[in-house]
Amino acid sequence: MSKGTRNTYAIPDMDKMSPEEYRAALQKTVIEKQEARMRKRGGRIGNIVSRDYMDSLSNNARSEEDNEAAIRRYEEETERRKNLEGQAKLRDDWGTK
Repeated sequence: MSKGTRNTYAIPDMDKMSPEEYRAALQKTVIEKQEARMRKRGGRIGNIVSRDYMDSLSNNARSEEDNEAAIRRYEEETERRKNLEGQAKLRDDWGTK
């Protein structure tokens, strides 16, 4: 790996984790990084930024309402993923699938 490059999949103490614990820890770090980028960039990340760029090229800019709706959908999806992660942890804790 080149100097200064970070391995996205490396998690502290990952060698001590079960596959399920590693997956949950990796998912948590990915979500935290996405949320940090979203806060830093004022809510515009990923597909939203790409869409805004393409719209600017075609002079088809979206309204602020459309942007806010896209941000709300992203936040709802993030919350849904957190809930699913919590449900999976509860199932793991109880030993059910």
